[in-house]
Amino acid sequence: MKHRTKYLLRDNAKHVGLKYKFVSYFSDGVHGKLLPREKLILINAHEPHYEHIFTFLHEIGHFLIHFKNPTRNHHSRFTEIGWKIEWLTDICSIVRRYSRRFAKDTIKEREADLWAFLAFILLAKASGCWNDLFAFLEHHPEKFWVFMLAASVIIYSGIKSRITKPFKMLLKPFRAV
Repeated sequence: MKHRTKYLLRDNAKHVGLKYKFVSYFSDGVHGKLLPREKLILINAHEPHYEHIFTFLHEIGHFLIHFKNPTRNHHSRFTEIGWKIEWLTDICSIVRRYSRRFAKDTIKEREADLWAFLAFILLAKASGCWNDLFAFLEHHPEKFWVFMLAASVIIYSGIKSRITKPFKMLLKPFRAV
């Protein structure tokens, strides 16, 4: 793992108020665990670096979504936004339908996965750890569609900000003071 990636992860944990610890007593199927009362993330030390990064981000997602903001609907808020782009509206409709069919625990995992992928993409953009992201996707093909949803949200938000900034600059002189 690159040093820049480590420092960014450490700073994010500190910013949120979490500590993390690598442990060796987890079984093979367990990647990590969040202890919200202790504000501690436990990560399986025997996993590869890309698993460490995703697990770390996934557990931060759990903490922010489900413990810092516990009053939630049965699906993510971004699915309730009235998107003006048809394909994004369709994706949100599918996510809402999907979330009604499964138990809330599964939905909480999907929300944390989506948050982790959004953070992983932004982390890769900031620190250049694209190889870790692609290695994670290669070893977890079942999470590809969650990754695609996260990528499309980031692309849409980037396009939206690039389009609105010039219009705001043009309208600035005409606004009432």
